[in-house]
Amino acid sequence: MKQQTNTKSGTTAFLSNADDNFKTRLLGISGFLLSLTILVMELTGNLTSGKWKIVSDFIIVPLFIILIIKPNQLYLLSIISVLAAFMNLFYGGHVLGLLFYAFGMAIALKQGFFRTGKKLKVPFMFIIFFIFMLLQLRIKTSKFIISMVNILIAMAIIFAFLYLFQENLKGYYTSKPVMDLSVYGFTPRQLACVHGCIQKKKLKEIADEQIISESAIKREMLEIYRVFKVEDRHELYRMLSEYTII
Repeated sequence: MKQQTNTKSGTTAFLSNADDNFKTRLLGISGFLLSLTILVMELTGNLTSGKWKIVSDFIIVPLFIILIIKPNQLYLLSIISVLAAFMNLFYGGHVLGLLFYAFGMAIALKQGFFRTGKKLKVPFMFIIFFIFMLLQLRIKTSKFIISMVNILIAMAIIFAFLYLFQENLKGYYTSKPVMDLSVYGFTPRQLACVHGCIQKKKLKEIADEQIISESAIKREMLEIYRVFKVEDRHELYRMLSEYTII
């Protein structure tokens, strides 16, 4: 396939990546200072915590240091958030634990963790979450009920937010590189075939719209396959779906 060279786009991509690294490093520094402060307070007795919470903080602090050094390893932030979520849920920090968990899953989603094996990964993450919630049964029944109610309220707020802003979030997390079809020298009929493929139209539908025979459309598609170096329409669709077409 013909390679598009765009110095301006390349510069923009570089700046975007540098900006992401800056933001991640800033989050890492903030998280490190906060976690270190909490750990010192726990060790000095100024903050009451369980032993497993202290152990988790000993793990979280160096993870933040690694994130500061290597800001492109954003998955570390997901690990930190999920670990903090489990510890908060284990010790009764219901809403805070849920928010940490939601943030960790959002980072995992951004990193493409759920692109493969969704049928196994999604149920597994929910099962682990509910197991840690059930661990709160060891606290008093009245506190457990309050904890469950608070978690349900927080979940309702999160789902309401996702429902209201789903299109905005989808656009933010699924931004794709741009492909300008004008650089390929396609004829208007070939462009119609490409857009028809993107819309998953059958060859007959495209032919009817162009008022030509289906065999003529097939010939145009063969030329398009040659340009993009793909074998068939399904492979062409998969390739085109990775770009925003203009």
